[in-house]
Amino acid sequence: REQVLSAQPPTANAVAVFPFRYVGSNPEYAPLGRGLTHLMITDLSKLSRLTLLERERVQALVEELALNETGRVDPGTGARSGRLLRAGRVIQGSVGEAPGSTDLRLDAAVVDATSSSVVATGTGTDQLQQLFQLEKTVLFRLLDQMGMVLTPSERRAISERPTADMQAFLAFSGGLEAEDRGDYAAAEASYAAAVARDPNFAQARARRANSARAAQAQQVTPRVLAGLLPGSGLGGEETADAGRDRSPGSTGRGPILRTGIQVTTPSVGTTLTTRVGSNGPVSQAPTTRPTLPETLSSDNPSTPGGLLGTIIIIITRP
Repeated sequence: REQVLSAQPPTANAVAVFPFRYVGSNPEYAPLGRGLTHLMITDLSKLSRLTLLERERVQALVEELALNETGRVDPGTGARSGRLLRAGRVIQGSVGEAPGSTDLRLDAAVVDATSSSVVATGTGTDQLQQLFQLEKTVLFRLLDQMGMVLTPSERRAISERPTADMQAFLAFSGGLEAEDRGDYAAAEASYAAAVARDPNFAQARARRANSARAAQAQQVTPRVLAGLLPGSGLGGEETADAGRDRSPGSTGRGPILRTGIQVTTPSVGTTLTTRVGSNGPVSQAPTTRPTLPETLSSDNPSTPGGLLGTIIIIITRP
């Protein structure tokens, strides 16, 4: 849909921060690109006049377009990506060891998605332990060149640091990298290591909990979910709940899940909607493939069965 998306005007004041590339040689520092991207998005989100795109959404586009290491810093490629995301401006850059030094060098640029021109640049070099200060310095330079005047409270908010422990931030960055490749067990371990270093690292605690749930969900196969395997948790729960009320609005569980999906074999691209009504579950496989936003927006109380709950299964791969 690139031709259609490129013709649409960008969202007002929308900014997309692309994954910062690590261009050094120390594998321990490789995850810093993800960590700095997250840090910059977090800082910019404190400015209410800007609309920040989620890091995961931008990362998905980078992977879909298979942007190589060179293409991501090219203004033309950045502008193209910004138009696809409907972002007016794109921030991209790199981090790595400075030539002839053990210090880190951070380079960043702001690209206008409409004109493909570079509207701001920022560069800084400092020791790893001063990484947060380095990021703030470069970000303030970008904002100054963009003509954004910050209030004292906004400047203080951006100056806040997520943790005082750099090793905790490195572990946190490793968790982001593991999340992006779908390894939620490794992500949980990395976030746990960050929390162990700094128990007050709130973002690491929150992402550890989310990764733990995602890792647990990855272990649930469709057959287990349907309660078809002997000894599965859902199967046993169904037997225990056999006599419970399953009328609309009740909390009875039992065969609602099982009946709704056990005989269904979704094909690639099929969205299955199971609605629980007074006559039991009804499975509907639409003839056309709705997009995710359209599917989710249809799930509301005004839709028949919407008050009673909807299960949406989206198959992305065979």
